[in-house]
Amino acid sequence: MRSATLPCALLAVLLAAPAAQALPSAASSLAAAASGAAKRSHAKAIDEDSESEEAPPARSAEEDDAPRRKSRPADDEDEAPRRRAAEDDEESPGPAPAKARHHRTAEEEMGEESRDSAEERLSGLDEPGQGMASGVVTGLMFLDGPTGSVTTFAMGIDFLANVGRHFFPPEDEFLHNGLYAEFSYLYTWFSDGTTGGGGVPTNGQVKVRSSLHDLSLAALVGYPLPHVFLYGKLGPVLFFEPVSMSVEGTDTSFTGVKGGLVYGVGARTEFFLTDQVGANLGFELSRFRRSYLNDTMAIFHLDIAF
Repeated sequence: MRSATLPCALLAVLLAAPAAQALPSAASSLAAAASGAAKRSHAKAIDEDSESEEAPPARSAEEDDAPRRKSRPADDEDEAPRRRAAEDDEESPGPAPAKARHHRTAEEEMGEESRDSAEERLSGLDEPGQGMASGVVTGLMFLDGPTGSVTTFAMGIDFLANVGRHFFPPEDEFLHNGLYAEFSYLYTWFSDGTTGGGGVPTNGQVKVRSSLHDLSLAALVGYPLPHVFLYGKLGPVLFFEPVSMSVEGTDTSFTGVKGGLVYGVGARTEFFLTDQVGANLGFELSRFRRSYLNDTMAIFHLDIAF
């Protein structure tokens, strides 16, 4: 019995030895697996906590709109002043940007002056002639004298210049076409004398012959109508009056010189036959003041315009 038990114990020891060696490795494997599972669960818990901290819980659309609806009036109140300020900034012009100063060159200065002078030269090219006229003057002179008035025939020449045309631009129509200067020379003569009593000539007969030379320089200022120039006339006159007197056959001569004034009114019309030659016709009533005497003349002008 004892001999049979010994072999069985040895067999059991031999079988148990591999199992004992495998038991610690299995225990270590189980411990490692448990440790890995614990680490994974811990890491998962950490991830969930971080996600819960980063992402807040989802809220409904109504919950999200409620704070915006409550805060919108205040936002509108804050936004209104900003909108008005922005509109005012858009409407009010800002300071003009500074422009670079341009220095004009000598060529530009000369170019502008040449253009201005060219415009002035070309401004009167469409007007015929040179604004001048000259011709003959004729009419009746009513001379005033100590013994009464004398009616006589007078004639002469005149020269007319449109000074306004040469000194004022065409845009100033009144002065351009309504200012003239006139130089005129008039000549007239008359005779007078006395006889004896009863109209019978005697040796006491007196004969007087006088001639009158009028030199005048007058300004004509008027209103230019389309075809007629109405004007007033004023200027100084120089009178030369040679006198020849015969008393009882004795001749005596002398010359008187006086200064005076001419004034009057008139009308002239002018038309051109070509671009440079035309006719200037006029009628005038003038008075010549000689000291205390006043001579009146009805004058007709027959001039050639050029």
